[in-house]
Amino acid sequence: MTLGDPILKDGLQAGVLASTLSLDHRNAASIAIAAYLSKAVFVIAGEAPEGSEELSIAPDKGFQLKKITHVWPSGKEEIEYPSASIIEAAKPKYTEDFVPQALDETWNAHGQDTVLWKIKEAELQFQIDFWTNTDPVREAMAAHLEHLFNPEEVRRGVILEGPKEYFCCPIRVTLEDTLRIDNSESTLTRERRLKTTMVADIPVLQLRRAVALDPQLTPTEEL
Repeated sequence: MTLGDPILKDGLQAGVLASTLSLDHRNAASIAIAAYLSKAVFVIAGEAPEGSEELSIAPDKGFQLKKITHVWPSGKEEIEYPSASIIEAAKPKYTEDFVPQALDETWNAHGQDTVLWKIKEAELQFQIDFWTNTDPVREAMAAHLEHLFNPEEVRRGVILEGPKEYFCCPIRVTLEDTLRIDNSESTLTRERRLKTTMVADIPVLQLRRAVALDPQLTPTEEL
């Protein structure tokens, strides 16, 4: 061994990392949420023309987000409406006293003689702001978000597939609350903002080398 080498129990090398991740669990969750929102179609209900005595109603109008960023909008850039921004809202919470465990079902799934290890479980809180310049668009987004993040009756939240750079790990995302933000500054600029808080539950993973065991059977002596 040389300076800086890991000292492992009994000299085994099975626990050494098999790859270096390009995404951590926080970026993986943020990317999965953005991908989900990018596919969402929001709907503005059709209305009869103002002043019209006819019963005809204009068809519903669907729209999607034009842009989703992972940073707070810069004051130097013009916001594309409708759009969204995703940022971390609080310090991550981790399960206390969690014992790292190998996920047997991932044996050789991401490379020969490798297995994924769950190091701990994380609860991440994100602030996701939706930006637009009309009330109908904001109301359409607020209404549909409840469905997007509660698509099933049997459980709260939605489970998303994570990015392949994070082993397509399932991520549970829950919509905690929504708040319409209106103040003097936004009113002057005709901006309509919808602030939401979402919680993502995701395991912290590592891909490690794993050597298959070759069990030797010892015959039982007859008494």
